[in-house]
Amino acid sequence: MGLKKIEKTKAFRLKKMYLGSLKMWLEKQELIGKDSRKRTHFSKLLMAGILQLDKDREEIISRYVVKKKNKDGNEEWEKFIDEGGNEKWKIKDGQDENITAELQELFNEDYVLDVTEANKEMLASVKNTVLETNYKFGPKEGDSLQNAENRLREANEYDFWCEAFEGLDL
Repeated sequence: MGLKKIEKTKAFRLKKMYLGSLKMWLEKQELIGKDSRKRTHFSKLLMAGILQLDKDREEIISRYVVKKKNKDGNEEWEKFIDEGGNEKWKIKDGQDENITAELQELFNEDYVLDVTEANKEMLASVKNTVLETNYKFGPKEGDSLQNAENRLREANEYDFWCEAFEGLDL
């Protein structure tokens, strides 16, 4: 099994499903001065992508969810409690596969940020923060099961963040 060749590009590309975790991780990093400011600027761009993702997700769900009128006469999405006690939206009969496919497609789309002279320094700074981190990924001794799972997911997602920045030609 060989190493995967990473093609260089003039755009930062990351699957939309990883935007939130990258933003949250970056915000936990202890940075000072210019690196901190550049991280903040990048986080604002990620937030715009996250908000658009949420809007697109809500639009897809609204096409498949069962709607009803509440006591005020306003339309709302019908919910139910599953066997595990979780509140979920009721999907129209026969539409489970369709909504799942559309949402998977959405979350697997690339968030693209073109490299420009105006953002090149910001991207270089954040790239360095991600690729040169001393952050310890993965579960820690004494973690609850939930924290261990979250830290393991973060460790796996870190690989995708690195690929996005390693492929960036600055």
